[in-house]
Amino acid sequence: MLSIHPEQMQSLERDIEQRHKEEFVQQLQQDYPVPTGKMDEQQLQELVVQGYENAKELEFFEKRDIYRFISLNFLPKELLDSPFVQSVLIRVLNNFNCSGTQRMDFIEHNIVHRQFSEVELASMCRKG
Repeated sequence: MLSIHPEQMQSLERDIEQRHKEEFVQQLQQDYPVPTGKMDEQQLQELVVQGYENAKELEFFEKRDIYRFISLNFLPKELLDSPFVQSVLIRVLNNFNCSGTQRMDFIEHNIVHRQFSEVELASMCRKG
C-alpha cells in the first residue's frame, strides 16, 4: 500500500496551485487581451495570486470556478462601478448555502453574460 506523508501532500498541493496560477495568467491574457495588455506581468500575477486566495476564502474549490471568480476583475467598468451590481456580487459570493459552482453560474448568467441596455446601466449606477 502506498502512503503519502502530509508534507508530501502539501508540497503536491502547492505545486498544483502554482501551476493553476500560471495557467490563469496565460488564460486571462488570451480571454482579456486589452485590459491585461495594459498590465505588466507582475501586476497580473499579483492579481491572480490575490484572486486565488480570495477564492479559497469564499470556498471556491474547482479550478474553473476560481478562474471565473478571478475573471470578475475584468467585467466592464460600468458594471464594476454599479452599486447595484456590487451589492448583488457581495450577496451571491457570500451565500455559502450554494456551492461555488452554483454561485458562479448565477453570476455568469445574471451579470456577466446578460446584455444590459444603456438605460439599465444608467439606472444601476444611480442605485445605492
